[in-house]
Amino acid sequence: MNSTISPSEQAKTNKGKLSQHNIIVATRKILADQDLSSLKLDDVAALSGIAKSSVLWHFGSKNGLLLAVVDSIFSDIQTLLLQFTHEDNSQLSIEAQLKHLMSTLAQEMQKTPEANALLIAFIVNKTLDKTIIQQVRLMYQNYRGAISEQLFIRHLSFSTSMATTLLAIIDGVYLQWYLEPDNINLEQTLVASIDHIKLS
Repeated sequence: MNSTISPSEQAKTNKGKLSQHNIIVATRKILADQDLSSLKLDDVAALSGIAKSSVLWHFGSKNGLLLAVVDSIFSDIQTLLLQFTHEDNSQLSIEAQLKHLMSTLAQEMQKTPEANALLIAFIVNKTLDKTIIQQVRLMYQNYRGAISEQLFIRHLSFSTSMATTLLAIIDGVYLQWYLEPDNINLEQTLVASIDHIKLS
């Protein structure tokens, strides 16, 4: 049995992935300014330049699209943490490593400020399909787990409770920055937060 993919099939696959990416990007932009419940696939199609029928073909439904949006946000976070894992920071103190992690996260948040806002919206929204809410909770647990793994790699004890604390700080500082970007320096505040945590 021949399992190789022909050039035309590969091109079709690549085009499909690009379409999915463009639809998700468009949806994230729309949701940055709208309530989750008011999202319309017609708006997504118009902004992405992809027919509504194709949006449905790729994601099945609006709920399917919302799940893909959540997944894209967490995938970005996981990619960032994975890159951080592979950096050689062994010459730095634990405090310096965590400050570097906070700095890296802050820079990413500033590039895509809608991402964390959407996460918070997904978490507090009670009108969404329960499947979406459960998936968001699971992904958020994985996010906390990834931070916990970072702490374990850096030989910090109590990594689970520490990860919960760090995530609370990240979310809290982010929310304040999102509401008052002119009054709060996101990166500086997140980095400085490490000075207020007992690491040993």
